Amino acid sequence: MQRCLDAGETVLSISPVLGNYYLGAGKGFRSRVRAHQGRLRDALSDAKQAVVHIKRAADADPGFEDAYLGLGMYNYFVSRLPAAAKPLAYFATGMWPSRKKGLEQIARTAEKGTLARVEAKSVLAAVYSSQREKRWGEADAILSGLMSRYPRNPYFRLRRIYVAQRLGRWEDALRLADPDGPWIAALSQEIRATTLAAARYRAAESLLLAGRPEAARPFLDSLEKGRCPPGLKDWAALRRGNLLQSEGAGERAALAYRSITDGHAKSLAEKFLKDPYPGGPKAVSYMRWPLSEVPH
Repeated sequence: MQRCLDAGETVLSISPVLGNYYLGAGKGFRSRVRAHQGRLRDALSDAKQAVVHIKRAADADPGFEDAYLGLGMYNYFVSRLPAAAKPLAYFATGMWPSRKKGLEQIARTAEKGTLARVEAKSVLAAVYSSQREKRWGEADAILSGLMSRYPRNPYFRLRRIYVAQRLGRWEDALRLADPDGPWIAALSQEIRATTLAAARYRAAESLLLAGRPEAARPFLDSLEKGRCPPGLKDWAALRRGNLLQSEGAGERAALAYRSITDGHAKSLAEKFLKDPYPGGPKAVSYMRWPLSEVPH
């Protein structure tokens, strides 16, 4: 990010549009990292400066389509903040956030951008496939193209599996998960094991929710015996409890449910303890853990 900022400063006198764009992009990404680290004051400072630079790029050349991704992300994501926080964002940037305008701006870069076109498509797909927007069909169309273009980036495939599940397309989800398929072997070694665990989990979940619990067992067994990230381990325990309840093993299922510590998985486990599977909730959640371990 610092190299990006240095390059932006260097090119600023030659091309104010590109210089401001890269300064805005660099500070925008750094803001996201600092927010993830809990450094909110630093994150807000970077976000404020990022918006200033992106606005300057757009003002200098309204036809510079890449700038609208940054403006759109500000408008959309800040519009989701609590009402009390929006005036603070306005005083910091001079822009009152708008969800509608934000989506339009991100879509504009996704359609017409050059430097940021792929990033805009990725952001738009994530937004469309969120619990807030639920625009599953549009998300799937974007993710399908990104998955084909970047077959070694598992994020797009994992997100597309989730979309298929939310649509109740269990066979499509299984086909995409394909834990024994060649797409896993093609991944870099650093992310292969984690991605395989995610694919196995989604396959097991799809089979359970499609009413085929016995077929889910091998995948759940492999998660129990192999490498499983902490967050995913809780979700696997949740589905293990579902499998046990479907077999009438209520006490063993209860032990699995009570081992869960993750917030959302734990709340679902508590519901299953009261209303056993398969009569209990048929929830599918987008697990956040892959985003920190699988490159986006």
